[in-house]
Amino acid sequence: MKLKTKLTAIFLWFSVAAFPATAEKLPNQPTIAVETASGEMVLKNWSPAPATSDNMKKRFVPDAREFSGADTWIVAIEDADLKRASRKAFSAAGMNGVKILAFEAANPAALDVIDSQPAAQAASVMVEGKIDGRLARGIAFVLFASIEGDVPETASVHGFMAPRPVFEALGGMAIPGVLHFGATTAPDENMLEDGTLKPVQAVQKLNSFFAGWVEGYVIPMMSMSMQMQLQSIENMQSWNNAMNACAGDTSCNVVPMNDGSGGWTTER
Repeated sequence: MKLKTKLTAIFLWFSVAAFPATAEKLPNQPTIAVETASGEMVLKNWSPAPATSDNMKKRFVPDAREFSGADTWIVAIEDADLKRASRKAFSAAGMNGVKILAFEAANPAALDVIDSQPAAQAASVMVEGKIDGRLARGIAFVLFASIEGDVPETASVHGFMAPRPVFEALGGMAIPGVLHFGATTAPDENMLEDGTLKPVQAVQKLNSFFAGWVEGYVIPMMSMSMQMQLQSIENMQSWNNAMNACAGDTSCNVVPMNDGSGGWTTER
């Protein structure tokens, strides 16, 4: 082999090693939930995988080798601080150097339907770190509540993480949104549009999936009077309207209305 040929081969080898496949070059795999014979919702083209920690309840990984390093899971953390619980959960799942990029509390009116106790909390969070030395991102919905009516003691972190190109190609927040909250994607949907959302936009969209799930599934399933159903929906819409009114204004705060209606308004 001539010197020029050798140098070309070495250059190409280092180029492949230093610049792995981008999200645009990975297959587009719409996120689709399917129901098993036992009634459990799982993701199409994903399979169960062994837990990586004692407090991990469920874990699934993609079937396609192109999406290696991705997994979605539920981890239980005994911590009422949702940011701290999130970091602990992603660390337990195998992400190193976990850093929070965006964090936003979920619609409190929606949470109130599930657990009205003062201690109950819920939020969406996006993080970054490394998985097996590769730059990675993760997103999760964190719920500190008790459906049975007991005082909550454990934060349930419903997370998805992957090396960044894989995270973006699979749709980022679409994974927990579809798996846990019944969000849907079209068969030809470009998952990059969701996977490349800014961190703040991603957590807001995941929170909207949670609110939509409560409104469209939880409330109808509960034995509530029609008046209570309408009031819960109005309160959730009131929260969304107030959040939109603030529109990123740091001097704007969303606060409860003083009329006892359970609605929300803004103050500056």
